[in-house]
Amino acid sequence: MALSDTTEIHQFTCLDDNFGVLIHDTDSGTTIAVDVPDADAYEKALEQTGWSLTHILITHHHWDHVQGLGTLKRKTGATVIGPERSRLKIAEFDRTVEDGDDVRCGPYEIKAISTPGHTLDQISWYIASIKVAHTGDTLFSLGCGRVFDGDRDMMWSSLAKLMRQLPDGTPATSGETWATPVRGMYELARPGERRLAWYQAGSGQRPVLFIHGYMQGPFFTPGFLSRLTRSDLHFVAPSRPGFGHSSPSRGRGDYVRTVVEDALALVDELGLETVSLCVHHGGAPHGFRIARALGDRLAGMLVVGGTIPFDDVAHPAHMNPQTRFAAMATRHAPSVMRMALSVGLPVYRRRGTKAFLTTQYQRSPLDMETLEDPVLLKVQSEGLYHAVEQGTETWVRDGRSVMADWTDDLDGVSAPYTWLKAGDDTVVSTEHVEALLADRPNATLKVLPGHALNLLHTAARDVCAALEESV
Repeated sequence: MALSDTTEIHQFTCLDDNFGVLIHDTDSGTTIAVDVPDADAYEKALEQTGWSLTHILITHHHWDHVQGLGTLKRKTGATVIGPERSRLKIAEFDRTVEDGDDVRCGPYEIKAISTPGHTLDQISWYIASIKVAHTGDTLFSLGCGRVFDGDRDMMWSSLAKLMRQLPDGTPATSGETWATPVRGMYELARPGERRLAWYQAGSGQRPVLFIHGYMQGPFFTPGFLSRLTRSDLHFVAPSRPGFGHSSPSRGRGDYVRTVVEDALALVDELGLETVSLCVHHGGAPHGFRIARALGDRLAGMLVVGGTIPFDDVAHPAHMNPQTRFAAMATRHAPSVMRMALSVGLPVYRRRGTKAFLTTQYQRSPLDMETLEDPVLLKVQSEGLYHAVEQGTETWVRDGRSVMADWTDDLDGVSAPYTWLKAGDDTVVSTEHVEALLADRPNATLKVLPGHALNLLHTAARDVCAALEESV
């Protein structure tokens, strides 16, 4: 990824759930590594790029950030710089830094920002000239690192410090516009000068109300739309309040009610006496609330990779780290979630959606594969644009409504429905869905092996076949 005329960044996987980063200046040949989880992975990356390593920056002492350091320094002769508080734990340092120190690596002046919380020695590195920060395990795309040596107040203070010191309004460097698509979009006037944006997808005769996911918007691949049309179906897909171009709810407390009222108003506007539902991922709680409100007007329902009522004890162990943090923070500490998003989103606007999704999918090889397919990457990026079009408040409101107990809405739906479950889902386990649906005779569970979070896009034939049975 090129960030300027002379700077390139190469990111790659290390170990099972970590990343290596190389920052390279083409004029001087300076190449900087940030943390060394695995020396072999770095050697392969250097061979692939043809770059020669000159500097290594360390964020903190944890083994999954430094276990390859000794080997890589020995083989490359690179200068190693890291936190003064790690000096007694890491023997390879050539220089140590404290908060506010500047270091020169070739043409780059790099500021050390002390951000304790995850560990006491944690340093974040900021290169102002190219507007790039590496925050170690302090800040992730949707959260922060676990608190080990420090405490939660310390972590909160560090997140606030990053928000102050990393500049706002930095121009995007990924080449992406981060704009929600408007093709196929319509608007419906709502009370209080609100507007509901909704999309029509597919050109079949039979309508299906589509309830989008959290980061997955009402956007589909050409192949999926072709199958949808061959099934004589089309989707009517409203954007929830604050997503895309839909007006936000008037307040946090009436978000859930507004979601349901918007959907019912759209059904009425289109003159649909009965309607079937297709509910996707994190849209499941909203889908069941809408289904319950529809009552006898609900003809049938398909859930595609849906989330389930959240259990603090049973469910987090199966989740990937990003989803686990988002679930627990949204449920118990929304202010922390809001802070993490406000700091993290500008970083990923600069780095691009592929970098964001790579972080999300780090434990899902099947989903990682989708990022190499331009068509699948495009539709996932559009979903992310849709989620953040109006900022981070929507994520917090929607996340809280998903984490709220919606079991009564699930129990209140008597119409038959099918639940398509990805066999390799890294967020919701098959066992938990099986347990949820075991005593619900109107529910049919179908598990599709070889698919993960992108089930809707990778299993278009199965989804459309299930839709035909449900409407």
